[in-house]
Amino acid sequence: MPLSRREEVAEILRTNDVLLVEDDAYGLLEPKALPLASLVPERTYFAASLSKCIAPGLRVSFLLAPDQEAAGLIGGALRATVQMSAFLMVALVARWLADGSADQMIDAIRDEAVARQRLAADVLARHVFFSHPNGHHIWMPLPRGWGRTEFASHVQRQGLAIVTAETFSVTETQPQAIRVSLGAASSRSELVQGLQILAAALRSSAALARVV
Repeated sequence: MPLSRREEVAEILRTNDVLLVEDDAYGLLEPKALPLASLVPERTYFAASLSKCIAPGLRVSFLLAPDQEAAGLIGGALRATVQMSAFLMVALVARWLADGSADQMIDAIRDEAVARQRLAADVLARHVFFSHPNGHHIWMPLPRGWGRTEFASHVQRQGLAIVTAETFSVTETQPQAIRVSLGAASSRSELVQGLQILAAALRSSAALARVV
C-alpha cells in the first residue's frame, strides 16, 4: 500500500472516528514501509508478530495501544483470555532482539524471499502476476476460461496446493485469481518444481483439464 493510500486511510479513520487494528505480520521484511500507526497513532492498535519474519514457532507479538488507558484495557482482556504468554519464548525473543540475532534472521529471511521472487519471475515470465520484491506470496489472475475453484482442483491433482481469491475477498464478487505461497517449499529446487507445475497448468486449456 503506497504512502498516499495510507494517508487516505488515516484520514478516513479520523473523520469517521473509527479504531484500527493493524496486523503488521510482514512489516519487518520491508523496513521502509510506514505503518498506519505512525500516521494515526491515537486510533490504532498496532500488532507486530515475529512468526512470519523470524520463525513460525515464535508465537510472540508486540502490541502498541493508542494510549496508557487503552493499553490497560487490552492487557486485562488478554490476561482474561490467554492468561499469560510463554515466558521462555518471550525471554528468547528478548535476548535475540538485544544481541542483534533477530536482525540477522530477518535479513536472511528477506534475502531468501527476494531470491524466491526472482525464481517466480523467471519461471512465470509469460504470465501476469503481482507481488512485492520482499514478499512471501504472489497474486495471480487466471487466464480466460479458468475458474479459480476448477484451477485449484486441477493443480491439486498434480500435487500442488494453492489458495483461491475468495479467501481474501470482502466483496460479493470475487476475481478469478489465486494466491501462491513462495515460502512453503522446503528448498528453492522444490519451489521451482512447483512453479513449473503451475506454469504448465496456466498454459493448458481449461476444457482439456476437466474431469468427465
